[in-house]
Amino acid sequence: MAYGPLQPGKIWLTRSILAFLIASNSALADEPVSSCSGPTAFLNLIDRPNYADSSCTVPWKSVIIESGYQYQRLTDSDGTLQTYPNMETRFGLPGNNELYVLWPTYNQQSFSPRYGNSETMAGLKHMLVNNNKWVIAVEAELFFPDGSAAYGSKSAGGGANAILTYTINPKWSVTTMLGVSSLTESCFNGGERYNNFIPDFVLSYSLSDRLSAYGEVYGETKTGPGEHSGFNADAGILFLITPSIIIDINAGQRISGYPGSFENYFGAGISFMI
Repeated sequence: MAYGPLQPGKIWLTRSILAFLIASNSALADEPVSSCSGPTAFLNLIDRPNYADSSCTVPWKSVIIESGYQYQRLTDSDGTLQTYPNMETRFGLPGNNELYVLWPTYNQQSFSPRYGNSETMAGLKHMLVNNNKWVIAVEAELFFPDGSAAYGSKSAGGGANAILTYTINPKWSVTTMLGVSSLTESCFNGGERYNNFIPDFVLSYSLSDRLSAYGEVYGETKTGPGEHSGFNADAGILFLITPSIIIDINAGQRISGYPGSFENYFGAGISFMI
């Protein structure tokens, strides 16, 4: 079938449609993306090495494995404590949900009780908001009554956290985590239950596409049965070796009270996303 030449009105309409499509594509290409996605997103997805969890959930069908080593100089003693592998496995679920498990960690102390494992913890996270400025998530946690007599938990415990991350600009971001928990001490320490409120503040800086640094202050309103509040500070550097492998180094210092029972520590870790 033969077609005649386009009329001026049709030419104008065709040009207008093409211009609109080009402008739309350009706008989409320039639109900022969430810190939870992109080629370097793993730096924002990872939980370790700071105390606060990431506000991002693991992508659906992906798994993150985080692990590390920590050397602590204990408070009010000449003793030391080494912990490893500090392993957490995180599973991406549909609907911006995540299941995570913090496996028992081996504790090696320089005085009695010298050896033992911590308890198991499992949690669910749901990401409520995810855009180029804000990421907000909530999570619920269950602490199992397991682990060794000196380093585990006598009874089951629970906790809940709200996590908010705000991206100030491409270099700076802040994260706040507010948590509550009901935990028990180990059988060795009496096994008493105590309730806690846990505030946390993290300031992060992107040194490059593959390198980021952070500083953090966090505390507990009660560090144990009959104990008062306490605060710690820590800082670290994360290096993205590949889009799915990160290594980190970190160090922490007690500010007040006895959260964690250490005076200071240093650590290192490696994490994978598959």
